[in-house]
Amino acid sequence: MGLNNKVESLLRDAADFGPKIHAERGLTYSDLPYQVHLQMVVNFGNYFRPLLNISQEEFYEVVMALWLHDTVEDCGISYGFIEKRYGKAVAEYVWSVTGFGRNRKERNACVQPKIKGNLIPTFIKMCDRLANVTFSKFFDPGSRMYGLYVVEWKEFKEKYWLKELEQMFDYMDKMIDLR
Repeated sequence: MGLNNKVESLLRDAADFGPKIHAERGLTYSDLPYQVHLQMVVNFGNYFRPLLNISQEEFYEVVMALWLHDTVEDCGISYGFIEKRYGKAVAEYVWSVTGFGRNRKERNACVQPKIKGNLIPTFIKMCDRLANVTFSKFFDPGSRMYGLYVVEWKEFKEKYWLKELEQMFDYMDKMIDLR
């Protein structure tokens, strides 16, 4: 069964909008276009898609959220904008992984109650974290971020682990053990 025109249009729009709005704000990912990071996040989403027991239509909403997951936090895009353009489910998913605060610790504390125990937000957060770790480890060696992700991993795993996503957490364990 193919995509209907509306869903296909929304998916393409999200895949264009996420990278475009980051570029317009001058945001990069380790001096590369932010699209590199977003594409990695979406790739992990597609790879681990079988872990989600959701319909294909629901998964398309997840993919849109993967493309857009940083737009509120990094680019100042509003929840209302995302809801109007992509629908309530996508807006909720993006909001669930959006943290605010003066520093990393505060942003993480803001996100935790929105994600903890919730399958789709945890899936999105894990796709993002897997992309972050993969990139920092293999494409930006020596960056301080990889070391930070390694240090944070035990606590991150304790906070967010879900049985349904065990394979994602195992994948991250192996990635970090490859130091």
